[in-house]
Amino acid sequence: MDIIKKYITEFNAMDSETHKNYISNADSLKWLENEIPIFECPDKDIEKTYYFRWWTHRKHIKKADKGFAISGFLPDVPWGDKYNII
Repeated sequence: MDIIKKYITEFNAMDSETHKNYISNADSLKWLENEIPIFECPDKDIEKTYYFRWWTHRKHIKKADKGFAISGFLPDVPWGDKYNII
């Protein structure tokens, strides 16, 4: 799945990953290859945006007591619960 690898390598290179949750940047390519639909588009800006949105979405996945939670913020916020969810 070279199409995904190209984008994820670029996104990971730009990110200092100051906040790690369940799926780290190092594990992001493998997770995305297994979990998201492949999307190819003649408009490469749209295609890149599609993969960027998935890449950023997985950064918000947190392991919870009974499964997983999707946080609203990467840094902890005082108004969020223990998983940073509002």
